[in-house]
Amino acid sequence: MTLLYVDCSCGAAGDMILAALIDAGAPLEEVRQTIDRLNLPGVELQAYPIRSFGLKAMRAMVSVSKEHHAHRHLHDILSIIDEARLDSFIRETSIAVFRRLAEAESRVHGIPIEDVHFHEIGAVDTIVDIVGSVAAIARIAPKRIVCSALNTGSGSVRCAHGRLPVPAPATAELIRGVPAYGSDIPFELLTPTGAALLTTLADDFGPLPPMRIERIGSGAGTHDIGRPNLLRVFVGTPCSNHEGTNPPAPVGLDADRVAVIETQIDDMTPECIAAVMEHLLAAGVIDAIVLPIHMKKGRPGFWLQVLTQPTDLERIAGMLLEHTTTFGVRWRMENRIKLPREMRSVETCFGPIRMKIGWMDGKTVQTAPEYEDCRLAAQRHHVPIRRVMAEACATFHLTSAPHDVERKADPA
Repeated sequence: MTLLYVDCSCGAAGDMILAALIDAGAPLEEVRQTIDRLNLPGVELQAYPIRSFGLKAMRAMVSVSKEHHAHRHLHDILSIIDEARLDSFIRETSIAVFRRLAEAESRVHGIPIEDVHFHEIGAVDTIVDIVGSVAAIARIAPKRIVCSALNTGSGSVRCAHGRLPVPAPATAELIRGVPAYGSDIPFELLTPTGAALLTTLADDFGPLPPMRIERIGSGAGTHDIGRPNLLRVFVGTPCSNHEGTNPPAPVGLDADRVAVIETQIDDMTPECIAAVMEHLLAAGVIDAIVLPIHMKKGRPGFWLQVLTQPTDLERIAGMLLEHTTTFGVRWRMENRIKLPREMRSVETCFGPIRMKIGWMDGKTVQTAPEYEDCRLAAQRHHVPIRRVMAEACATFHLTSAPHDVERKADPA
């Protein structure tokens, strides 16, 4: 699962969002191809690296060689998008952003949405910023987008209606209900376009979530605010709050964390439960167990518990929801202490058998023959599997140095 985090500590504008996404890996040529489909003559998207107070970033600019209407109604913009041959996600999401802008302007001015005039918002570069940003998002394809609290800046801004306080009325309407704050930077840091994009696209707002960051993109703004004027995006995969910070282990032992997923089921047959267990084990879980239980209304049922790596939590939980009749699962993270281990092959009269060996303080404290090796050897030689296991353990004990073996597993 791809996670995208947007850092708006210096605000957000459409060109900054677009530039950051391109810097994070969205292919510029594919974004340009999307813009070309809008059939806006003489319009070209440019993106090039710059430095902002010594920090590398990307800047996105729209060059217009032909005159275009600076004022448009919503239906004009929607027609441009509808008539373009765009991917359904890009078309529908771009329309949603513009509708959100129009609704904010409608509420601010107290007029029907059909009568809203898009001033700066209707300019060609803003159409390109919105459609281009959505196209870049489609290319990165995050499953979840989280955005920081929005820095609006301070002071005032000149627009078509005169000089207005920051945040501008339409921006204030757009960020209603999401975390936002002002700052001592005397500029409009959060534009209506930036606010509309982020409040439409973001699934949540808050601090940087636990994630493995794989790519970082920085988009530069045009104002000189006396410090780096950058919007950053982080692309990666989510991880648990404690992943990467395993609990301390006693000397000579290993420690990690595992995800425990549980559910109870009272409306599946044993055959179906067995099929679910096979599916989970084939999917690579650490372990899966099922126990018979007595549930409400006197019904017999099953208790399923699955242990898996924290990075697989969402995938395995989804499998349980898909392949069982449960409507929900519980999960938790648990610490685990385990023996350092290795696999070693021993030669027996039944052929090579792999042995799992557990160490502590430099000594072997656990040995266990690999079940599948023993099962296949027993089938080949037509002997009980317990005999193969006993032979493997005895061979390992005889071929290991006396000081190396403290205790071996009971083969019975």
